[in-house]
Amino acid sequence: MTVQRLRRDQPPTHEILRTVQILQNQVEQHRPLLQTCRDGSPLVRLDKQRKRVELPRMEPRRRVARVGKCQAVLLDETLGLLQEQLSEIGLQALEPAPAVDTNTFVVTPEKADELGLSGIGDLTDDLTLGAPQDCEANAFCLPGLDTVYGVDLSSGFTPLDPGVIPDALENDEVDVAVLFSTSGIIADKGWIVLEDTDGLLAADNIVPVVTDELVDTYGADFETLVNGVSAAITTELLTAANARFDIDAEDADVIAADFIADEGID
Repeated sequence: MTVQRLRRDQPPTHEILRTVQILQNQVEQHRPLLQTCRDGSPLVRLDKQRKRVELPRMEPRRRVARVGKCQAVLLDETLGLLQEQLSEIGLQALEPAPAVDTNTFVVTPEKADELGLSGIGDLTDDLTLGAPQDCEANAFCLPGLDTVYGVDLSSGFTPLDPGVIPDALENDEVDVAVLFSTSGIIADKGWIVLEDTDGLLAADNIVPVVTDELVDTYGADFETLVNGVSAAITTELLTAANARFDIDAEDADVIAADFIADEGID
C-alpha cells in the first residue's frame, strides 16, 4: 500500500515509517489468503467483529475472477490494519485510489533474451539485484523472493537509492532492478516487467492519509473532495503523469493543474 500524506503538524517521519513497517509485517500474514484464491480453496475474511467468515467456493474456471475478489478483500483488511496503526499517531486514511503503484522486478530485453526470463520464478540465485535499501527486510523483496519463489538473491544484492536504480540497470551494473510499477521509464526504455505468477507483490493502492486535525477543521466537505480526487487517480493516469515529470521534465504544478482541469475538480 502506498501512502500519500496531506500535511498539517504531521507526526515525525520515523513514526510514519514505523507504522508502515508494522503494516507490511501484518499484511505479509495475509499471503495464505491470496493463495486460497488461486487454488480454489475456501476464501476467508474477517467481519466487523474481526471474526473469520468463509466465503463461497468457486469453480476452477472462475479462479481468475476469484483472485480479483481476493485482492479486494486484502485491500479491505489492509485498510483496517492501517487505520488501527494511524489512529495511534493522530492520522487517518481516506478512500484508496484505483491506482496501484507497487514494486516490480524489471530486466532489459537483452537480459531477458539471454537468460530466458519472463517471470520472477525464472530468476536464479547467481543473478545480481539492484533495489532500494529496505529490500533486505521488505517482505515483498528479498525475503519474499525466497519464501514465495525459492530464489535467494541476497549475495548479489546491491542497495541503491531509487533514483539511480534505472541507470544501474541500463548500464548492466545489475541484472535485475526493483522499480515502481508506474515508473514511466519502464515503457520508455522498453524494459521487461517479470510476471508475478505466485502472488509475491502487494497491490499497493494509493491511499491519502491526513491528520485528525485537518479533518476536524474542514469537515465532511474536505473528505468528500479528497476522496473524489483519489477516485480519479488510475494506474494509467499515474504512469502517464510520472512519465511527464521524470522523462519529459514537465513542472509538477502544470501536471497537477492539467489533472484538475481534465477531471473537472473544483
